Amino acid sequence: MRRTLIFFDGTDLSIKALNHALAFSDKGDTINVMYIVDEVTYDNIKKGISSIGGGEHELHRALTEFEHRFRKQLSIFMQQCRERAIEVHTKFKVGNVEDEVVKEITENKYDLIIIPYSAIYKGKIIPILSRILSSYEGNVLIVK
Repeated sequence: MRRTLIFFDGTDLSIKALNHALAFSDKGDTINVMYIVDEVTYDNIKKGISSIGGGEHELHRALTEFEHRFRKQLSIFMQQCRERAIEVHTKFKVGNVEDEVVKEITENKYDLIIIPYSAIYKGKIIPILSRILSSYEGNVLIVK
């Protein structure tokens, strides 16, 4: 049984990455889809909420809305996986993209990692790949 990790950011390229994961997966495989709210986005959300007098409660609500949209975008993909008896797990993280990527691949064993070459990863792809390749022995697919 193969385990695949996909980094998802809601872009068309990350949808394409999901399709690649389906193509590579068989009955009994597991796909983990991870969405990372990067530090810049988090800070911008926090500043926006603060500027209108909001606090931690509103920040938590905004992040919950992000997570809800993430899961909603995956609903069709998750249905396709269920129909093919492929197990799907979702993870929603807030933090430094590079650190979260490395943490995930060092704490869990994956056979394939799929990364969309989209806005959130574009400027970080070389450092991310450098860190992945130094700590991960599996395959990496970059979707362009």
